[in-house]
Amino acid sequence: MQSAVDKRNWLAHDYFWDRAGHFPTYPGRVTMIRELTELAEQFDAMDQQLETVYRKWMERNAITKEHAQRALDARIERARHS
Repeated sequence: MQSAVDKRNWLAHDYFWDRAGHFPTYPGRVTMIRELTELAEQFDAMDQQLETVYRKWMERNAITKEHAQRALDARIERARHS
């Protein structure tokens, strides 16, 4: 999990600075596309794993999708007003 956080932070804050030299060349851009595609696949796999975990937790705790959506909507509404 920490690796995913580190990768996300690197992507958000440093990736394009670190790859500035790759940007102007076709091979560099191909390399970047490959890296970004791999990162997207890794993040998607992590998301699927987390979804499995939280769905099982919701099921064990008798939390319906509707209940979870209402709770999320309420939090979003509170955030809008704070």
